[in-house]
Amino acid sequence: MAFYNNTYSEKRRTVICNHIEISFFDKPSGRTEEHADTIVLLHGLSMDSRVWENQLEASELSHLRIIAIDLPGHGASARSDQPALDYTFASLGNSLKKLLQELDVQHYVLAGISLGANLALQSLPDLPGCKGVFASVVPFSKPLNLLHFRDPSFLLQHIYIENVARENLVVYCNLQTRPGTIPPSFLLDAFEESDPGFRSAILANIGSSEYSDENEKLDIPGYPVALILGEEDQLCLPDVVKTFAYPQIWKGGVQWIPKAGHMPQWENPTEFNNVLSDFVKHCFEKA
Repeated sequence: MAFYNNTYSEKRRTVICNHIEISFFDKPSGRTEEHADTIVLLHGLSMDSRVWENQLEASELSHLRIIAIDLPGHGASARSDQPALDYTFASLGNSLKKLLQELDVQHYVLAGISLGANLALQSLPDLPGCKGVFASVVPFSKPLNLLHFRDPSFLLQHIYIENVARENLVVYCNLQTRPGTIPPSFLLDAFEESDPGFRSAILANIGSSEYSDENEKLDIPGYPVALILGEEDQLCLPDVVKTFAYPQIWKGGVQWIPKAGHMPQWENPTEFNNVLSDFVKHCFEKA
C-alpha cells in the first residue's frame, strides 16, 4: 500500500483514548489555511485504514484534512482486554469523540463504510463537532431487520464470531467487491490480524438496549446524512434497498455508485470521491 511507505509514515499517529491506543493517519489539507475542512474516515468490520488509500491520495479531496482511523482492535490500534465493555457502539463513539477532541478537530464530516458507517450513525447526536455523516451502509432498524442482506445467516453464523473458518473468510472477502473482481489483497490479512473478540462483542451490542434505530438518526436537525451504496453490492440486495424511502436524507435518497460493490470507495474512487466532496461542501456551507 502506497500510504504505508515512508511518504506516509510520518502521518501515522497514536492517541490513547479510554485506555486503548488508537492509531490513525492524519493527512493535512493541500491548502494553507490553518483550519481546513476535515473528514474522518471509519473502516468496516475487521478491516483497517488501508481501505481508504484511494481517498488519502485523491486529488478530488486534496483540499481537505483527512483523518483515517484504525478502530480499537483493528489495524495498528491496540486490542482491548475487556471487549464486552470497549467494543460497543457507545464506547467506540466515546473514543472517537475523545480522539477528535485531543486533535482539536472542531468541525468535521464523518465518512464510513459498512460497520464504520453504522458507528457514525449510532454516535449521533453525541458528536457536537460533526457537520454530517456520509454513510456507505443501509441503516439498521430496531428490532433488527436483515431483509436487505443477501445471506444474513452466513454473516451471523460464520462471520460475526470469534473463530472464523478460513474458507468462510475467503468467501466473505470475495463478497466485498462486485462480481467477477478480485478484492484488495490486504483484506484477508486485516481480518486475521483484527481482534476476534470485536466481532462477537459488537454483535451482542447490536442486540442490546444500547443499540439505536439508525433510521431515527437520518433527520436530526443540524446533522445531514448521505447514504451511498455500490450498484453491484453482493452483501446487500440493491433491488430491495431501492424500495426503501429516505426522503429526509441528502438529495432525497440513496446515491448509487456504478461499477462498485460493498466497497465503493475502493472500486470506483473517482465517483465516490466526487460525491463525498460535494457532500462535504454542502455540510460546511450549511454550517
